[in-house]
Amino acid sequence: MLASVAAERWLVLADLKELGEDAALHHTALGEFALEKSIDRLYATGELCRCTVEAFGDRAQWFDDKDELLEQLQQELEYREDNTVDSIKPDTVVLVKGSRSMAMNEVVDALRKNYAKAALKVAGEAL
Repeated sequence: MLASVAAERWLVLADLKELGEDAALHHTALGEFALEKSIDRLYATGELCRCTVEAFGDRAQWFDDKDELLEQLQQELEYREDNTVDSIKPDTVVLVKGSRSMAMNEVVDALRKNYAKAALKVAGEAL
């Protein structure tokens, strides 16, 4: 879905804990797949996502927790051509995914709150 969008594509991940004993392999494959599909940036948190970041390479960043991830994401999303805080970098699509236990809904909620007027897509849903 994200790979087919004609925009800058950012993937925001947290551990996908329901993948079983091969979870690390699946997280590595996810990073390789995102790279193959020309995802522009990857932001991740959680121990399993270290594998994803390593597989994706230089345009990926790993964070100790979702709060650090959100802070960096918001800094990079801000676009201040007209000095307004509620605008974002044009033509940017963000997909957020993680196990419910990783509470990535808090990242989605913060993006909704801070960029309500922006054309973000979060988890496939237009804001």
